[in-house]
Amino acid sequence: DSQPPSAAIPGGTVLQRDGTTDVDVRAISAELNWDFGPATLTFIPAYRDTKPQYLTYSPGFFFDTAETSEEQSYELRLGSETDRVKWVGGLYYFNEDQTQLYSLRAVPFQQSLVDTTLGTKSKAAFGEATFSVTDTLRLIGGLRYSKDEKEQSGSTTTTLPRPGFVSNAGQRDFSNTSWKVGAELDIAPQSMLFATVATGFKAGGFFPSVPAPNNSFAPEKLTAYTLGSRNLFLERRL
Repeated sequence: DSQPPSAAIPGGTVLQRDGTTDVDVRAISAELNWDFGPATLTFIPAYRDTKPQYLTYSPGFFFDTAETSEEQSYELRLGSETDRVKWVGGLYYFNEDQTQLYSLRAVPFQQSLVDTTLGTKSKAAFGEATFSVTDTLRLIGGLRYSKDEKEQSGSTTTTLPRPGFVSNAGQRDFSNTSWKVGAELDIAPQSMLFATVATGFKAGGFFPSVPAPNNSFAPEKLTAYTLGSRNLFLERRL
């Protein structure tokens, strides 16, 4: 039961029901491969529909959350491998439509309603190749271009501590080019050293309940350094 308490008294909210969590998820995905001889084409479509709802009294007041999220993604890539070169290149697309409805009641101190919608579109093109310089040395290189478009609409209505109405609307675009370089060296028939340097990117976004224009956050970026060794020992038992 996710309905609010049926009665309230001055100085507080009457808690008459336990908190609940109700999550409904429907998802489907597939992977299709076509072998053209020189290269293999792979297509990965996916769809997901999520409807979570939460009701909690754990902080000592009524907090009801209802969300919906409908998303779809598509990845198309082409790859091949020869004695000297292994490569893959492709395109990626993601789209999500999300709604959020937050009801907070901490009578007589605070009472508010957040009603927002969020739309996200993400597009990317990527490629990576491994080239065998010798029988024991391989070089790795890769690039990925990403562009994310995010748009939010909706509002926050406040009853306590004072009546108010603010807009949560906003629109931001994020783009980035990430790269990867590395090398692999076979030091024995079943022992390999490797090292890579790669950059990464995660788009920024919006806070659902903060009024514009300060309701968005910047993207995250990183540079990762990896050094390691892969081995087979004890006749491949370790």
